[in-house]
Amino acid sequence: MDIATTRPAPVRNPRGVASAVAGGLAIALSVCGQLLAARRYATDVNAGHPSADQSMMHMLSVTPSLIVSLLAIWIGCSIRWDRKGHRILALLGITLGGIAIFLTFTDILGTRAAQYWIEPYPGGR
Repeated sequence: MDIATTRPAPVRNPRGVASAVAGGLAIALSVCGQLLAARRYATDVNAGHPSADQSMMHMLSVTPSLIVSLLAIWIGCSIRWDRKGHRILALLGITLGGIAIFLTFTDILGTRAAQYWIEPYPGGR
């Protein structure tokens, strides 16, 4: 005789998937915002008039990244931790959100891109 026990099918928590997707989106927004601010700054410097409100431009261009990364962390932390599949996706979303916040506040990519895009003065090399 075949006796099949019924177990509930493993289902991924949609909030876990949302947390992981939001974390990845936050990293993409952080990189794009940093590159946008660096490109604008390099263009202003190359034109001969560095903008006085560069910190405001940087802050406005990376604000969506901060909002989405905090959302990813909040969604990841609000998931029930009783199933392994839920934990993995939630931890992935929390980690990606933390990486996005780190990238945003350190501005490593934006600084290097601005240095690359700024043309040296004639005879400056």
